[in-house]
Amino acid sequence: GYGALLCSVYHDVKGGNKYGKLTLKIMDFHQRCRVTSILYGYVFPRIEHLSLCQEPILKAYHESIKIRDTEFAMLNAGLFSTLSFQGGRELSFTNKFLDNIGKLVKEYKQESSWQLVLPLKQAILNLMGEADNPARLEGGAM
Repeated sequence: GYGALLCSVYHDVKGGNKYGKLTLKIMDFHQRCRVTSILYGYVFPRIEHLSLCQEPILKAYHESIKIRDTEFAMLNAGLFSTLSFQGGRELSFTNKFLDNIGKLVKEYKQESSWQLVLPLKQAILNLMGEADNPARLEGGAM
């Protein structure tokens, strides 16, 4: 929380990064899944390369699934998809990941989280040439 506050409100990305790393050292396992989402999704990408933030988010996704923290599992899935897209991963990889997550959404009752990811899903489909008008976020995902 404090690291994110330093980054977003006070624009102190170095301080946010410092407190974020300290936080990771003192967290227990359950809290780590949640804290990882905030730090690697919102704090560390401001100072570190996006590719370095993707794997910890993906790990937090899998750990959240294991402990049945479905809210943060879906948050981590959305963050991982966004970082993958912004970090230049293959569109087909991110699209396939989102397809797999889409199958779990109803089971986990996280439809509202999924709504936040749909514009990204449609943008990926548009860039892959799977839309009538690639300049508009309309189509199969929306």
